Amino acid sequence: MPASTPPLQTISREAGDKTQGFRFQKLRAAVRLLGRMPSSSSSQIFCALEFIEDSALFDADGTIALEENKSYTSALSFNSAAIKNTVVAFLDADAAFAYSKELRFGVYASATVAGERIPPARLPSPGGSPRSGTFSILKNLVAGVRLTDTEVAVAKTLIEAEYRSQYASDDRSPGHEPPFAAWTIGTFRHFLEKIDWEVGDHQAAAVEAEALDLIRKSPFFDHRHEGLEEFLLCALLDLLEKRSHEQSPIQRIVGTADVKNIFLQILAGRREDLLDPAHKEWNHEDPKDRRNLSEKVQAVSPAYSGDRLSRLARKIALARHERDAFGREYISLMLRVLHACQDELINLEGKLSHSMSESEVDACLESLVTASVGRMSKLSATWTYRVANEEAIRGAVLSLFDECYLAFDESVA
Repeated sequence: MPASTPPLQTISREAGDKTQGFRFQKLRAAVRLLGRMPSSSSSQIFCALEFIEDSALFDADGTIALEENKSYTSALSFNSAAIKNTVVAFLDADAAFAYSKELRFGVYASATVAGERIPPARLPSPGGSPRSGTFSILKNLVAGVRLTDTEVAVAKTLIEAEYRSQYASDDRSPGHEPPFAAWTIGTFRHFLEKIDWEVGDHQAAAVEAEALDLIRKSPFFDHRHEGLEEFLLCALLDLLEKRSHEQSPIQRIVGTADVKNIFLQILAGRREDLLDPAHKEWNHEDPKDRRNLSEKVQAVSPAYSGDRLSRLARKIALARHERDAFGREYISLMLRVLHACQDELINLEGKLSHSMSESEVDACLESLVTASVGRMSKLSATWTYRVANEEAIRGAVLSLFDECYLAFDESVA
């Protein structure tokens, strides 16, 4: 558990509409937590929403990373209220933590970046006023370009004014002066560069995709969780949101142990899944007949209907999607079905020829499906096949013909 943090004697800056962009905030917090997850559970990582700023990440090395993350529909500049409010909040937190080197800041926002148009009256006067009231302060911070002394001076002036404005309306500290007012240009530049500025086209869908990828890379993820990634992410987002409503800041924290528990709970109520290891032998199978299903059917039944072949092709296309979705489980199914079909083709040798009718070809295919269903039914007593229904097996049989592993006439193969 991270060390307790000092109380922040600052004003409240909670947004009026807490629901706007909250999913974006939760997704980003999930990405931060999962991305810093250790390779084992020996080290602990903690994350909390609405703890200090939008999210706080407590790392195993003792660092605390605070981040503001929002999705905006309008462009942002350094003079935008959202940016100025965030910088003032970071300055308060920096002071509360005695300017600790272990404290880090970040801004992660989905928005376009605009330049700053500053009225001459609000520009700094010491050392001479800038010749232009147009700047690219936020653009340069996001791009990692070093700010000029003039840009830093303008930024400092804007933040000092924002700081005084916020505290002027606070009864507890009227007229509270910015503790950073005496900072040099170099010191304020160092503070701005301490913030990780990520402002750009960060769509929620892309952040969600990143979170799902990190779910799969988690040390707690194994084959039993395949296909459950979205459920795992939803459970994590729900926990982050639920904890964020706790009165005590400490109770808002979600840690490594909580994430591990989510991975365990998602499997609760299900029998222990045992993945058929047959997929490990798939690469040892040698495809011998390079023709596709259509060519093999027409070789033994030249009059076979083109419409029927199109229907079979659609079943094969669907089977490819099932293969992508179920991964190793489907490969194990394919190998078991291949062996069942090879055995059944021996039994059908007397019915196979170069002059089969449509009904005879269809009957042969159905015999192979029936034999495969029977084989998988027996194997299911030991192994888990989430995709071993009759239609999926039919697709696997057709795919084995299309992928060069089976043929109606072995002499042709």
